[in-house]
This record gives sequence, structure tokens and C-alpha cells, in this order.
Amino acid sequence: MEVKKVLHMTGGDGESSYSQICDFFMRTMSSMTEPFLEKAIQPIIQTDSKSNPLKLFTAADVGCGTGAAPFCFVSSVLEKVHRRCEELNVATPETQIYLNDLAGNDFNLLFKELSPYSGRCFLMGAPGSFHSRLFPPRSLHLVHSCYATHWLSQVPRGLYNEEGLPILNKGNIYISPSSSVAVAKAYLSQFEQDFSWFLNCRAVEVVANGCMILKLRGKASLDPLDEPFPTHVLAEAISQLISEGLIDEEKVDSFNFPFYYAAQEELQAIVEKEGSFLIEHIETVRMDVAMGIQDPWERAVNYSGTVKSFTQSLISHHFGQQVSDQIYDRLTHVVFDKLTLELAQNPTVFMVLRRKAD
Repeated sequence: MEVKKVLHMTGGDGESSYSQICDFFMRTMSSMTEPFLEKAIQPIIQTDSKSNPLKLFTAADVGCGTGAAPFCFVSSVLEKVHRRCEELNVATPETQIYLNDLAGNDFNLLFKELSPYSGRCFLMGAPGSFHSRLFPPRSLHLVHSCYATHWLSQVPRGLYNEEGLPILNKGNIYISPSSSVAVAKAYLSQFEQDFSWFLNCRAVEVVANGCMILKLRGKASLDPLDEPFPTHVLAEAISQLISEGLIDEEKVDSFNFPFYYAAQEELQAIVEKEGSFLIEHIETVRMDVAMGIQDPWERAVNYSGTVKSFTQSLISHHFGQQVSDQIYDRLTHVVFDKLTLELAQNPTVFMVLRRKAD
């Protein structure tokens, strides 16, 4: 499976789309970014802008998806740049914002959603993998990414032999308590490689003193076999269908998710080793994915729908649409049986990085 050709969030603007089902959660996450976004812009637009005015402020939303996250980012950038210029009594620069995601993203919906900002800034689509160069050298003042950079460029190589046959993690779809430590090491090694390359590419593209604000799905524990709740309940749904003869066990053996939920300490070590960015802020926060919903069944429907919105493209590609539908129908019932207030609060690692001067 070539990840960049298969992976995308569930498109469209229907009830089960990524844009709709994650709307409230993403708006809440975006509100957390506001003070850091304001602080990120301050060193870019300074008092000497009167004598040497900044004519173009350029930002990028990397792995942008659709819906509330890119909408709130564009809105916030425009508002914060204008406010900063008013404070200093300097001319407001024109603003250019790149919107990046893999080619399978619903870019038509994205630009439809952002149509209110047409004429207020230059919005540019930038399809491609963020594990490679995307933008011209020294062209970006600000990079933002929300729930994207935990995705890997590929399933860890160490899980398969040279013929592509599974040799590790059979019966699992990600790291779990039944996985070997070798599986966890393979995932961490792939993430270290991919995230280091992500930082290296952005270091070429971001100006000195420019800023990156990243939010990643993470984990609160350093336990190498810590299993996140989304993959735990998906694995349980699949296991039930195997026991009922509806899924071939060998089909499961050959599937592993291409993402890694990193601990804060792991991320900090990678950033410091790569060396291009200074960590201004890093913390792990817990966010209730089904926040604001009290009814247990409705919480289960919302949570399982959220999981479906970011995993369906991979599950459908590997298992087929009919089996995929059965998995997600079963998933809601598994979540209903297992979801507690604590388990609904998925850890998120929040990072603010400042580009060092060369």
C-alpha cells in the first residue's frame, strides 16, 4: 500500500464526513492555538516595519484536510496579522496562505468552505506529501498543522520481509499489548525518520525566526506497547468479525496502520536532535472527542464516526467496501460497550517551534 495514494479523510460535507463530524472538536482545538498564533506573529512584524515594511506574510496549513481546522486557521492568521499591524501603526502586508494535503483530499470542498476569504488573501492549493519539500526556500513565516504529522510515509519496513509478507505483529493493526517490543521499535524508528525529514524540509522553507505550530495525536505514557483507544476498539470490532467468519485472519495479518502516536518526550528528543528549531512550548493535553454529548449511545456514534473519518480510506482499500461497512457498523457497538469519560479524552501533543537562525 502506497500511503500517499490511498490516505485521505472522509470527504464531502455529509453527516459522516470528516468536515462535519469533527467540526466542534476542531473548533475547540483551534481556540487553543489563538494565543500561540499571536505570539508567533509578533517577531515577524516588528517596529522596524515602518522603515522596512513586510509586503507579504506567507503561512502554510500542512495536512489541512477540510472543515473547521483550515477555516479557523485562515481566519485567525488574517485577524492576528491585522491586529499586530494596528498595534504598531504599520501597513498591513498582503497575506498568502498555502493549503497542503495529499491529492486525495477534498480540495473542491476546502476552497468552497474558504470562499468567504476570497479577495482578503491569496489562498493557494499545494497538494503533496509533507514528508518532502513543498514550498520555495525561505518563503514561509508560519506553518500550522493539526492532527496530521503523526501519519507516517509508509508502514514500518521492519514488519514485513523482502517479499512483503508479514513477519511481525500478526493479528494486530497497530501497536498493542500483545505486540512484541520489536514492533514498537519499528514504529518509533519509522516515525523518527519521517518526523526528522519533515523538520528538515520545513527548515529549508521557513524564514529565520519563523514559527511552526503543530498538534499531533499522541500518548501520555512512555510504555512502548501503549495502545490508543481508537485502534483498540477497531481491533476489537475486527476480531469479532473474524470469529464470525466474516473476515479472513490472514487479511488482518497483512494490515498495519501507518501512523505513530508519539509521547511528548519522544517528540522533544527528535526536534533537539534534528537541530533546526527551538522548542518554545510543548505539552500534552487531553481532549474529549465527543465533548458536549451526554447520551451514551450518541457519544458512541460520534466517537466511532470520528475514528471512521480518518481511517476509512485505508480500511476500505485493504478489506474492501463491504467488509469496511461491517467493521464500522460493529465499531459503534464496541465503542458503546467500552467508552468511558477517561477513554474519550485522547492525548494530543501541542508544540510551538521557532526556526533558528542559520
